Amino acid sequence: MLAAATPGLRAGQRGLWGDPGARFSGCEAWDEQERAAEFAPEVAAQFATDSYMVSWAKPEGAWLRQGWGEPNTWLWYRYPCWGDVELVVDAARVWQGQLQALRLSLAGAEQTADSGYTLTVAQREPTPGSVTLTLARAGADVASAEADLAGAALLRFVQRGKLFTVAADDRVLLGWSEPGQLLGGHQIGLASSAPHFNFGQIQVSATNSYDTTFGTAPWEWWQGKGIWETTNRWFCDPRWSFFGGHVDDNPVIWSKQAYSGDMSLDTYVGLRMGARDGGDDRYHGSDLGLAIAGDGADLTSGYSFLFAAEGNTKSVLLRKGQVMAVNTDAAGRFKYVGTSGAALDEFHRHWFHMVMKRVGNRIICTIDDVVVFDVTDPDPLPGGRVALYNMGWGLNVARLRIGYEGLTDGPPLPDAAAMLASADRGAALPWGLRNDFETGLGAVRAVDHPVTSLVSRATVADRPGHVLAMTNVVAGGRRHVRLLEAEEDGRLDLSATPQLKFAYRLPNPVRVNIYLALANGTYRYVPFNMGPQTDPLFTEAGLKLATAVAAPGPAEADNRWHDFSVDLAAVCAEAGINPASDVIGIDVGMLVENPYLTAGWTGNPAGSTWYLDDLRLEPAG
Repeated sequence: MLAAATPGLRAGQRGLWGDPGARFSGCEAWDEQERAAEFAPEVAAQFATDSYMVSWAKPEGAWLRQGWGEPNTWLWYRYPCWGDVELVVDAARVWQGQLQALRLSLAGAEQTADSGYTLTVAQREPTPGSVTLTLARAGADVASAEADLAGAALLRFVQRGKLFTVAADDRVLLGWSEPGQLLGGHQIGLASSAPHFNFGQIQVSATNSYDTTFGTAPWEWWQGKGIWETTNRWFCDPRWSFFGGHVDDNPVIWSKQAYSGDMSLDTYVGLRMGARDGGDDRYHGSDLGLAIAGDGADLTSGYSFLFAAEGNTKSVLLRKGQVMAVNTDAAGRFKYVGTSGAALDEFHRHWFHMVMKRVGNRIICTIDDVVVFDVTDPDPLPGGRVALYNMGWGLNVARLRIGYEGLTDGPPLPDAAAMLASADRGAALPWGLRNDFETGLGAVRAVDHPVTSLVSRATVADRPGHVLAMTNVVAGGRRHVRLLEAEEDGRLDLSATPQLKFAYRLPNPVRVNIYLALANGTYRYVPFNMGPQTDPLFTEAGLKLATAVAAPGPAEADNRWHDFSVDLAAVCAEAGINPASDVIGIDVGMLVENPYLTAGWTGNPAGSTWYLDDLRLEPAG
């Protein structure tokens, strides 16, 4: 490959020539304007002037500012940059003599000076605006030039592949091509001979970067769960509105684009104020999540980082549903939760800077620059989509950045409408207490929205005829399905036919119980394979929890066929309900408000299907 900078050629046509028979391929020519990446999005003026929003709204928030007040101290850009990169500074500060020296670095690593490609701009006395430009690779000089910056507005240090150029506005001053392997860093740095360099006079852009404050329609995102819109974060002051997800217990939003190789998901997020019914100003101070390298449906399909999990007691990092690491130290928890005292500024008004990165085989997760996880994966996942999520009352996102090594095609996003349209319900059946699903589904129906819990007839290789298939279209949720119900809104007489029997095939990720739906709107449940339904995190919210009754033992989740039988008359007797008149339906699902199962974090992933056959209610004996 040949690449060259041509500082002396300012205009004219482009062409190629060669001897007869010569061929050219992969040719590209450009000017800086054609290849320029977009800079940071504009931020509303009221955000940029608010002291609580400096971290994400003002230019200095993008830089690590240790030593900002000291001359010649390296300051590092917070966000790793992949692809073509451009660092632009105010040239007037140089040629007007305000700086004696300025150093700019691209492709640096580990916040180390001279680890990347460093441009030094030094004043040459006594001519105003005269400078010496020196380009160094890993500390060794590789190119230099003398230049006049007088009258220039912007000084540009640009990397395009292996080509490095320095320009004053659109006038190229220095060019150099890397003859060997590019240095592997992705950090940008700056060192100035004057203290308190004005960060408003610096701009950074990278082609492999996405930066948004959600000031325009978020068409690049897919709403996995909940409602995502511009909404208030604080009920006590509804004037401040930001992009956020709410309504669902587990609001999730996925990128439509999938990313490959190394990547960084960098966000400023805050928990939404108020209980889920909007009735007070309490916080669910737990469960802020990021995911990378996912499939766009399941939060546990790639790497998933959950901060302050399980009632703000720990942080958890998963890889494809398996725990990689747990942090129960202070770094893995909110220090304060609430709206008064220290929590007012440290939690209630605070925007948490939450970052998740894959760099080589390392997975790094931080909160407010404090490392929560730095874990090595011997078999790093190749890539996928990224997500933000919460398990509780919702969250708001002030700003989000994605840096990436490459783009890729992720798996198709769930198409619930197409799945529903293709569902096989068979023929209509008269009401009855048994069904082998050879003719149709009968009374079986999704109690939730049919595009979240899909019911259909299916054929499987390990059982003859048709069976009932129950599929989770989205991750988690209630997967609530009615199996049997009374005719014309009456009552099921379980005193006459108390024996519930069916065959089932249950894969390991599926977590469900059996429920008796009562006429008074409550449930009694028979543990199937989900176990006891306890929910200490949400009990105080006054939710209706189903009451447990006896069970014949846990179901086998080994994806093989088994027979199940339970005496519902005995269940009713233990629960204190009348088997002849209190029950209106028999359901399966996950009806307890368990935030982790609701999110699909500990089971019930998107696309998980379990099967049932030979369903019947029979007399005792």
